[in-house]
Amino acid sequence: MEGCNGGAKKCAARKRPRPINPFGLATKEEDAVSPMNSECASLDRGMPQEEYRLMSAFFVLTDGRAWSKANWAYDAVLDAIADALPNDGAGQLLAEWLLEQRCRVQGPGVGTVDLRELTDENRRRIVEAIPRALEMARKKGPRDWHDPSFFPQWLSAFELLVQMIESAERGDPPEALNPDMRGPIPPTGERRGPGW
Repeated sequence: MEGCNGGAKKCAARKRPRPINPFGLATKEEDAVSPMNSECASLDRGMPQEEYRLMSAFFVLTDGRAWSKANWAYDAVLDAIADALPNDGAGQLLAEWLLEQRCRVQGPGVGTVDLRELTDENRRRIVEAIPRALEMARKKGPRDWHDPSFFPQWLSAFELLVQMIESAERGDPPEALNPDMRGPIPPTGERRGPGW
């Protein structure tokens, strides 16, 4: 990956804030990479299991608050959001881009979606898709998960993301609901995603 020092070292290309309370640390060696499916077992890219488990990815909202969870939990949420996006041309392009932001594609601990970097239309599409994605996940349940015991905790984390978005949309200050971070993340000014 361009700009990375390799292994478990931090990527120099994109600095990431450290979460206060990372989520989803596996307790069993065999579940260290992902409780969702066994195909994720090859995602550690040679990184020691302990270091991979401690990494997290970020979903940054419009006011800078950030939902920060373990790689597998973040990836599962992006999968769910992509499935809930409209099935039109723009929705499909956005879904494809969103899936490219998963840690299993970008690398452990490198996954980030910052809503401020998207076009207004794509931001609106994702914000509207998230509650639908949560409802779809509730209905589907853990039937496709490698370890279904992780599903309730993941679902609770997904519900927190919805609550955070609702808080931001109401105009509440970021500090009102930003449990994973010490404060808002400053904007990068970058433009990402389709439509720019």
